[in-house]
Amino acid sequence: MSNDEILKIKRKYLELLYKKYEALYTQLSCCLNEADKISIQENISSLEKEINETQTQIDNLQNSNMNTSYQYRKYSLKWEQSLPKIDFKSSKNIIRKIIDKFDNQEVKETIFLLQDSQSMAGRLLIEDIKLSIEKDIGVCNDIYNFGFLEHQQTSQESFLTFLASRFNVELLESNIIDGICKQLRGDSIFFVTIDIYCLEAQDNFLEWFVQFWENLVARVAVQREEYPLIKLIAVISVRGLVPKSCLKEHLFCKEDNFDGKKILELPLHNWEEKDILKWLEQYSGLRDMRNLKLLDMQRMARNIYQCTKGEPIKIYHQLIETMSREVI
Repeated sequence: MSNDEILKIKRKYLELLYKKYEALYTQLSCCLNEADKISIQENISSLEKEINETQTQIDNLQNSNMNTSYQYRKYSLKWEQSLPKIDFKSSKNIIRKIIDKFDNQEVKETIFLLQDSQSMAGRLLIEDIKLSIEKDIGVCNDIYNFGFLEHQQTSQESFLTFLASRFNVELLESNIIDGICKQLRGDSIFFVTIDIYCLEAQDNFLEWFVQFWENLVARVAVQREEYPLIKLIAVISVRGLVPKSCLKEHLFCKEDNFDGKKILELPLHNWEEKDILKWLEQYSGLRDMRNLKLLDMQRMARNIYQCTKGEPIKIYHQLIETMSREVI
């Protein structure tokens, strides 16, 4: 029986005790026989003791629930922050090199692309990118997160409308770029994320965005004469696979021929059983909470891997579910 169920029973029982308590006092006020009064007063004293004990039990159960809730919140935050450490090794190596180039001012802008991001838990990698940037480059004063809705066509108009609203300018690309630049001072970082459900074969959003980015970079180059540390970062996340017709070669660059005005795709892969085990040992906290042995951890990692087939988003949900049960 859970704490909540026990708590419910205890509260109903406390209500019953109070009703008995009131009934005894009513009986006492009407009683004329001294001997009977003594008996009633003894019953009242006994009932008061039981009421106090029951109230103490209720308080303890409530405190237990609060402690459990606090413990869950504490650990769930830790899990969310550490889950990107399960894998993303290839992508994080690329990001690390680009960030180093930012730090050395060899690079001042970049566009990252993640495809199949829904099943590959790309959201976790994006959060890790933000943390890495704030740790090694500087604080993003404002992050512009834009996402197309399920029913929306992937069009530049929707994206430009979002930016125009955020920068309080007219819906013209030149005005929007000017609005962005007016916000950039000192070592400012313009960081924008674009979440796309899927791209159709005929969609030209990536091609349009690269042109928009080139125009923004050209305009910011003027701004950098006064503020040379301004940086531009975009992350485009496509939940499905991107059609080959959208992956035009002239829009993309590779790590070894990096061009900040073109798209650099970050590779996403399935996670391995050994990666899950390593995360459980280093970040789950189960050693302290449940005193689990290595054999228990190995069994847990194997079961999670087998039932998810290594798909990151399934592993993510399975781990959160498993860890929640262990804490609560």
